[in-house]
Amino acid sequence: MKDERYERELRALSIELVKLQRDVIASGRKVLVIVEGRDAAGKDGLIKTLTAHLSPRESRIVALGKPTSARTRSGTSSAGSRSSPRPAKSSSSTAAGTTAPASSA
Repeated sequence: MKDERYERELRALSIELVKLQRDVIASGRKVLVIVEGRDAAGKDGLIKTLTAHLSPRESRIVALGKPTSARTRSGTSSAGSRSSPRPAKSSSSTAAGTTAPASSA
């Protein structure tokens, strides 16, 4: 993708993300984004890009530790529920694993 086209697309998507954040705040909903991936998979760059234009007062980033082998086997993560955002907040979390961004309302 050419630089100019990339920048134009990134700007348009950033505007939509800010609109989403405003809607989430206004409605009192929560959004949790979990970014998983191996070391050097680009998680930090993705999170910086996603949060660049969001209000720091209304969002937070939580870095979770590597899951224990028992938690990996069970497929559950109580650490994610402890770090989930309060109403009208958005949050991003990072953990080791495979890349799988997700959100819910």
